[in-house]
Amino acid sequence: MGRLVSPERVGRGLALAALLSAGGCTAPRDAARPARMLDTTTVGRIAGYLDRGLGRLSRDSTRGILDLLAAVHLNPRAHEFGYLLAWGHLVAKDTLGLVRWLDSLATWRSCLTPSPETFAPMAGNRAVADAMTRVRDAAPNEHRSTVAFSLPSRDLFPEGIAYDSVEPAFFLSSLRHRTVVRVTRDASGRVDAREFVPPGSDSLYSVLGMKVDAGRRRLWVVTAGEGFAVNERPEEVGRSAILVYDLTTGRRLRRWPVSPPPNRLTNDISLDPAGDAYITDTPAAMIYRARFDADSVETFIPAGKLRAPNGIVVTPDGRKALVADAMSGVWVVDLATRALSRLPQPPGIMPLFLDGLDLHRGALIGVTHALSGGWVLRFSMSAGYDSIRTSEVLDCNHPAMRQPTTGVVVGDTLFYVATSQFRSFAKGQPWPNDRLADITVLRLGLPTAAP
Repeated sequence: MGRLVSPERVGRGLALAALLSAGGCTAPRDAARPARMLDTTTVGRIAGYLDRGLGRLSRDSTRGILDLLAAVHLNPRAHEFGYLLAWGHLVAKDTLGLVRWLDSLATWRSCLTPSPETFAPMAGNRAVADAMTRVRDAAPNEHRSTVAFSLPSRDLFPEGIAYDSVEPAFFLSSLRHRTVVRVTRDASGRVDAREFVPPGSDSLYSVLGMKVDAGRRRLWVVTAGEGFAVNERPEEVGRSAILVYDLTTGRRLRRWPVSPPPNRLTNDISLDPAGDAYITDTPAAMIYRARFDADSVETFIPAGKLRAPNGIVVTPDGRKALVADAMSGVWVVDLATRALSRLPQPPGIMPLFLDGLDLHRGALIGVTHALSGGWVLRFSMSAGYDSIRTSEVLDCNHPAMRQPTTGVVVGDTLFYVATSQFRSFAKGQPWPNDRLADITVLRLGLPTAAP
């Protein structure tokens, strides 16, 4: 979280913040007032305040908190801003403001409960500890997700998941072991997990996003050197590549390096109906396109237009892609013109910090680990995918969640990685297995009717 700011430096700004905190406690519960859409200008202003506020907190907590309060003023129904403001007051060591915003979360019965690790610096304070307990006691404790399957390979550290409807089989990527694991289940439910790509044999770094092209029998994989894979060499850090494998034989069909390194991290991938791939590069803030028969990867959206693109999904008609951009939300990319557009939306939950994206019956499904234990969110979309109509939490803080990352929709069910556990890396080495959980993929039935 960076350097904490001493209380004597906070002064009048936090007094104002605390006053505003007290006045904003009941806003998300106010359903009598009609919800007016947040237009794209307002959504952009919120993103700007959020980006600036979180960037300032460790250097100047007063200004950072006031930026976050400005975002709340524009969208007072967003529980995630209450959680971020509680964390902001934690950074500032301001007990009064921290307790006020924790009590706001309790009043809202928010599922965003304080993370013990994040709030540890002030968890020993009696007033803070009591407020954290009130949030947890008020939070919903029923979960819609159930366990689809678990693997005992605790140090796999999966980030991506894909599904082959022909076999059928799931694929899990490994951040640690530079491999892809194929998972099948027999009629009795017994799980069989085997390496689809032998570790270290195919110029893989850490493996992230994946997509199956079932009709063409191809598995697309993105890989990036992040500094914690087994036997990773220093010169591999910051390098990325895109690979394609034959789903039937496991043979590698294509490999494109993403150049020029360093500071590249190909993160997630989606396919259009023609079989072309669109890939996000988070630190470079770029989107690439890879055509199977092309000699090189094309820069589709250059740097400077997005902040930190992560999850991506192409619409079924192949005309647009939805891109999750950390603090600025979801953008729509017109794949014919390459034009970028923000999405207007109603007040409430915003599509922020999303990792995995998928589509189901015209709704955007997002997975995130950035706040609390983890969220699975659903955003119903307009027919042209140019606005968000409604937003809802499908599940939150499931006991199996340890940094949930990405999911894949199979029929009317979402299967998602619940235990990536990537935050357990310390100085490039993972925690011992007795501090890790079994790898768990959760299943979640998705609504089949429009809200």
